[in-house]
Amino acid sequence: MADVPLPTAADEPIWVGTAAALDDLVPRLADQPLWAFDTEFHREKTYYPHLALLQVAWPGGIALVDPLAIDVGPFAAVLAGPDAEPTA
Repeated sequence: MADVPLPTAADEPIWVGTAAALDDLVPRLADQPLWAFDTEFHREKTYYPHLALLQVAWPGGIALVDPLAIDVGPFAAVLAGPDAEPTA
């Protein structure tokens, strides 16, 4: 396996609570060779989990995405990778 630098902590996490902020984050992640994400779900008083927080980290950065405030659908482009065909 090639040597990949480990992520370093960012000074402050980026709060992503608007569609514009998510639109800024998606291309930033597309340029990264390495990133990771974690999800938190709210299950209280429901049979179905609801996405409550999306946490994303990359070398030199951390973002906290609020899916209760915005549609996280554009994040799918990051998951699809740089060679994915855009869909409408």
